[in-house]
Amino acid sequence: MREQRFYKPYTWEERNHLYYPKVKDRSNRIKECLHRDNPAVGKNEQSRKAEFCFARSNIPYSPKKLWYVCALVRDLPIEEAFAQLAFVPSKGARIMEETLQHAQKVAVEEHNVEFQWDLHIAYCSVQRTSVEKGILFHTKFPEHPSMVFGNTKRRLSNIQLMLREGEPAQDNTSVDGFERHQFFMDSLRKRRILHSW
Repeated sequence: MREQRFYKPYTWEERNHLYYPKVKDRSNRIKECLHRDNPAVGKNEQSRKAEFCFARSNIPYSPKKLWYVCALVRDLPIEEAFAQLAFVPSKGARIMEETLQHAQKVAVEEHNVEFQWDLHIAYCSVQRTSVEKGILFHTKFPEHPSMVFGNTKRRLSNIQLMLREGEPAQDNTSVDGFERHQFFMDSLRKRRILHSW
């Protein structure tokens, strides 16, 4: 029998044990919010907020279906995410609700997050773990021997979450209709006829 390889969720959750020192020049750093056990920050430095990584592995649901739910809750406050998921009538939404509730509980109990409502989903992604293949029996008396069996595939998924304290960062990259129209017209003007030179 072939050895089954499963995703190891602790590789994502090991980020909870990282410790970053105090940095004066924050402009050269990637936006990283760190744990509360950091030393006290000065008046001129930006305070770092608590963050918590959580993973749930081997979920019996297709990653292609679960991706839509992940895209829905990404960069939302956690209360708003629960409100949005309540209106999605799919199994993936129920799975995401359970995962967020469990992550919220662990963040408060084990990682010193003060208020469970003061969190937002900074990162949310889904990966495919493994595919379990099986046999489906079609009929007892087939017309042809090839019609006896069929193949079934059961896809398993992983969810990776990062919860961060405070409000999500404002996205200033939104483009209105006029700018989108200008971008489209510029792309049309930059066209060239192939093999014309």
